[in-house]
Amino acid sequence: MEEIIEKLKSILKKYKFLHEYSWADRYFVQKKTVKKLVFYFYVKNEKYVVLGLSIQWTAILENYPMLKVACDESGVSTLRWKIFSLDDIEKKWISNIVQIVAKYFWV
Repeated sequence: MEEIIEKLKSILKKYKFLHEYSWADRYFVQKKTVKKLVFYFYVKNEKYVVLGLSIQWTAILENYPMLKVACDESGVSTLRWKIFSLDDIEKKWISNIVQIVAKYFWV
């Protein structure tokens, strides 16, 4: 699990997200005085890591509908990917998804 977490941190560190830790590693963008949660990840039952993308109050799915298709679970406010091994990061195109989302928030 530690290798997966370190890999996710290295992928997300490339972009200008604000980072906090409480119940999970959380990554935000700040627009004026408001912080918007973008990504979070945490370990679920020591079996896998959940990477979540907050889609609440965004139109990201209108611009990138394939995000909903690519995720393992979709809710009203989040999309989630279950990562069981380091190979899943490549197989599920996580670094490409992070790049797309980062461009969405800074363009």
